[in-house]
Amino acid sequence: MRIRLTVLIFLCLSCLCACNVKTQNDYQQYLRNNSGAVSFAAVGGDFRYCFTERTWSHRKEVKTWMGGILSTWVVEMGPMLEATMQTGDVRGVFRSLQPFTPGAKSVWVSEYDLASYDFINNRAKIRLAVRTIAPDGRASSKEYYAEGTPQLGKMYWGKSFAIKNAIQQSTKIAMDAILAEYFADLGQMGVR
Repeated sequence: MRIRLTVLIFLCLSCLCACNVKTQNDYQQYLRNNSGAVSFAAVGGDFRYCFTERTWSHRKEVKTWMGGILSTWVVEMGPMLEATMQTGDVRGVFRSLQPFTPGAKSVWVSEYDLASYDFINNRAKIRLAVRTIAPDGRASSKEYYAEGTPQLGKMYWGKSFAIKNAIQQSTKIAMDAILAEYFADLGQMGVR
């Protein structure tokens, strides 16, 4: 009986613990530790990328009972997308890839617009619109959607670090799926 009471008290207290964790703070390191997890098809071409204001200002708070009901994991997709663009996995797809600067000539431009990000049922769900402008001025737009793999174990039994890792992992998997589809579409657009 005492053991059950002790366990119950421990669970109640752990659910009341409070922390505020920004998942993007060490996302670059997470990406470095997981480089090569996906193999993107090479596209070639000289590319510049940018993000819409909506993407940069995005902020999603994730809560879980097991991690402490007062705890919040904050996902800010702007910095996480920027970190993704800087990885060797993504940079290796193109002849060159740099942030957009006005006046760039003879380059392809990709504008990323986060339509939605959510973390529901222990997985990331991302809807990302990408507008592509060719060097000759042709433009195309497409919205992509992907879900990361569920992270049930980490979300329910992990504490702060495990929950942050679950959010990062599921987000990366969803973003990799979107980028793989986008890069395949670029190949069909005649990027050279």
